[in-house]
Amino acid sequence: MDLLFGIIPAIGWGILPVVLVKLGGSADEQLLGTTIGNMLLASILFVFVPIKGDVSVIILCILSGLMWAVGQWGQYQGYASISVSKAMPLSSGLQIVGNTFFGVVLFDEWGDNAKIMLGISAVVIIIIGILFSAGRSTQQNESGSINRKSYISLILTTIGYWGYSVIPNFLSANETTVYSKYIFQAIGMLLASSILSFHFSRVRGEQIYVKRIKKLTLGGLLFGIAAAAYVYSLQHNGLIVAFTLSQMNVVISSILGIFILHENHANPKRLYVGLGCIVVGSVVLMLI
Repeated sequence: MDLLFGIIPAIGWGILPVVLVKLGGSADEQLLGTTIGNMLLASILFVFVPIKGDVSVIILCILSGLMWAVGQWGQYQGYASISVSKAMPLSSGLQIVGNTFFGVVLFDEWGDNAKIMLGISAVVIIIIGILFSAGRSTQQNESGSINRKSYISLILTTIGYWGYSVIPNFLSANETTVYSKYIFQAIGMLLASSILSFHFSRVRGEQIYVKRIKKLTLGGLLFGIAAAAYVYSLQHNGLIVAFTLSQMNVVISSILGIFILHENHANPKRLYVGLGCIVVGSVVLMLI
């Protein structure tokens, strides 16, 4: 049952990029729409679910939400500049590598040297998958420098995703509940997303349209269901298994990006080999 909850984020977050692209809007509008829709779901839960947590719990969960917003902002920028089918494998692969490292070092989720060696082998397979997946698109941006900046931004903002997953694991079941974490995280997500979106849209001289944001909240509700299930999975499956399961979204989003969004990829076979490596490496991590 716990593993089934772990699959829900993979489905929700795998479909989400395609839904957002279809709904339209800028990356800033997509980020605001996502967090507002997520906050709506959190508000509904707040009415029906008892809240548990002291000031330190609230601060840590809000910080986790703030970190997520940084990571998500970078990923949405990647959707717009280097496509879903290339942004997702790179982002997901880096997240798996980072969260596996933190799971071992901070939470001792692998108990002996044999498991550590097997885990390192799995991470190497995932890295190979990342390199294969992040191939060049047949559609080029205005310049190679813009493309490189997009990749660098995506890589750096992945640090935000690490914080989002790692921080809640410092809180025990005695300190707070699963859905209390989710509700507090939603506050941090909305706060940071509002700051990032309005700041960068103003820097670029772009206008944010409320009408588009309202439409994009549908994607936010989808994200919220996946996020709530992910917090549950973190508590019951552990960081490595929960996160690795959730990142099977890369397969769904990458394939949908090609077949539904008609994104061009210079070498689709290379992409599929890369996705296969990420899946194989992830399955090995889950079985350790």
